[in-house]
Amino acid sequence: MVYARRCVKFLAFHKHGSMKLKTNRAMFFFLHRHFSTTTKTNFPNLSKIPIKHRNHVIYEAQKALTDYLHNTKSIPFTYAEHIGNNTFCSLTNLISKVNFSPPTFSNNIKRVIRFHPINEFEVFFESIGIDYTLVSDLLPNDKLFFSEDRTLLEAACVLCDFGFPWEKLGVLYMEKSSIFGKSVEELKLRLCWFKRFGFGNVEVIGICLAFPFVLSEEVDQIQKGVFGIDGLFSDLKLIFLDNSLGSYVEGNVDSWYEVCRKLRMFFDLSGWKGNVGELMGKNKSIFVDHKEDEIVHRVEYLCRFGGKKEEVALLILQCPEVLKLDLEKTVINVLELLKHFGMSSKDLEDVIENFGHVLGTIRMVNLPNVMRAMGLQEWFCDKLKGGHHQLLADYIASDRNEDRDKVYQDGLRRIHISRARVHSINKLNFLHRLGFGENALTMNLLDCLHGTSSELQERFDCLLRSRIEFSKLCMMVRKTPRILNQNYEIIEQKVIFFNQKMGTTLDYLETFPAMLHYHLDDRIIPRYRFHTWLTERGLSYRKYSVQSMITDSEKKFVARVFKIHPAAPKHWFEQFCRRKLMVIGEGQSQTKMVEAHILVDALSYKQDTGAAAELCSLLSQGADARIICCSDGDLRCRNEEAMLVLRSGAYSTQSDGDFEINSSDVWLVCCKTVNLERLFFVRSSSDQIFKDFKYSNPQEMLVRSVKLLRSSSTASSLQDDDKLQSCSDMKTTMTCF
Repeated sequence: MVYARRCVKFLAFHKHGSMKLKTNRAMFFFLHRHFSTTTKTNFPNLSKIPIKHRNHVIYEAQKALTDYLHNTKSIPFTYAEHIGNNTFCSLTNLISKVNFSPPTFSNNIKRVIRFHPINEFEVFFESIGIDYTLVSDLLPNDKLFFSEDRTLLEAACVLCDFGFPWEKLGVLYMEKSSIFGKSVEELKLRLCWFKRFGFGNVEVIGICLAFPFVLSEEVDQIQKGVFGIDGLFSDLKLIFLDNSLGSYVEGNVDSWYEVCRKLRMFFDLSGWKGNVGELMGKNKSIFVDHKEDEIVHRVEYLCRFGGKKEEVALLILQCPEVLKLDLEKTVINVLELLKHFGMSSKDLEDVIENFGHVLGTIRMVNLPNVMRAMGLQEWFCDKLKGGHHQLLADYIASDRNEDRDKVYQDGLRRIHISRARVHSINKLNFLHRLGFGENALTMNLLDCLHGTSSELQERFDCLLRSRIEFSKLCMMVRKTPRILNQNYEIIEQKVIFFNQKMGTTLDYLETFPAMLHYHLDDRIIPRYRFHTWLTERGLSYRKYSVQSMITDSEKKFVARVFKIHPAAPKHWFEQFCRRKLMVIGEGQSQTKMVEAHILVDALSYKQDTGAAAELCSLLSQGADARIICCSDGDLRCRNEEAMLVLRSGAYSTQSDGDFEINSSDVWLVCCKTVNLERLFFVRSSSDQIFKDFKYSNPQEMLVRSVKLLRSSSTASSLQDDDKLQSCSDMKTTMTCF
């Protein structure tokens, strides 16, 4: 808009600015239409034209197009001028084909138009207000000129003569293109018939723009009053004339079109049934004081309570006060509102006990989801429809002083002074949009959620699409907020696997939402398939729950499997477990991957279930473990949670570089490097399979364990003895491997 005004000012003082003020004003409206910030059209590039010449170039192109249509194509000057003055994209495409030179541009553009015929339907569709990006789909396939089919232009001329703004004819064409296939006489007859209801030209134009279908039906059908057209004009007469709404509308097409659009909204919402016309006539303030977007947003807001559109339309017509509510600023207390709407004391106690996450104060805009989070949306909607809609306005008008939760307010102050305040506030607003109130529980959940508000909403919607009830899903988030900390695609895959492969119901998922935490490929699928394999082969007759199947640690899982059958752990690691150990041979540049079960199988410790489970657990955690072949012949494994030292001679190197471990004589020392509180000393050929040592000093524990290993009658001395015995620093001990 500002740019358009500057262009007009520039034209007034330009060296070519001898044009009259009337032309300047026309140029202003043209520029305002095409350079407005609300337009969505992508304009062609005019970078080849200097900025100071662009407005003059556009004016000359408009003039050349108008002259071409009028003088060459014999189109009346008024209509030719409408087309020329309201065509921008087509003209700029044309300008880009002309070699620009200020003195000769006027003649050059005329020559191009004269000898390179333009598509007249293209400039026509753009001139009547249709988005240029849609024009190509509307063009006839085998026609370029109006002379090939004048019906379209003649219909537009009749409507324009009646008073329709030329640039608004696109509204009619996009909704009912058949209007422009009518004959001149038919359109004139129809427009005159509408005036018999007592409306003038301006009123009829506004009505037709808002209800284009009244111009598209057959005349004999209109006279019979079919398709609701006769009833529509009767209702409009009741609204505008009998109830005097017309006296509140300014006498121009834009104002009448705006009001009629609001009326059509309520006709559409109500399904064109009932006495909606009478109700609209009695509530003129709805259409005078409120904008269309405001009404649309309020309808969407009330529909979120679970009501149907026709019910919401009647509710607004019966209680226009709901349009005056400030949804963003108004703060209400959930319990107080429920009391105000007549909820019993027993039901209030149930709300306090089961839905603590929604309690406290909330903004009015979040009230629909608060009701959904409690499963009370239908109850609240029935209250509104049952004549209690006035209670909502009365509660807000009572000007209550709502008490805010102190813990929540303290947390909010900390957020505002934090470095990530914008990110935290967005996450907090996400929780409020779900129906969580301003309380301590909501603030505590904030730190458990990871991701942007849009990502969290996407993940929540993914679970909602799986047909989990909104209230139950909110309870799942309250109980286990971490379910929203993973990509929505992963969540979707897990839900599909649980439902379709494992036969898990949504009720079970709602009871145990933590099942969504675990890795699908590394834990859920392998364990489920392994249990299925055990059941199919008759090794296990017990049907384990999903919770016990996937939540047990690796130690407990292997221990349980070992009790089912001693050989089961080997089969688990060999065929199902996805975890790997990395093996690097001495002098080998190539890294080889071997299954963890190779080492497990080498330890024949069937006599002690606890030791077996513990060792299997440590080995299975070796996704990034390294087994290094040292120069002294020892095979050692360094891991973040376990260190394995296999005695020299317990393996042999094959010709292909792989390792073959001799399971008959293996020494193993496993130390937890996190706290080093436990030491496991295992020898497969010994009667004493498992010993548990506890020492206050981790370094002493490691040194003493190595001494025990060396003192054994079957153990050979380790070449790295000095390194182990001089371990004054545990970090040095671990890095030496």
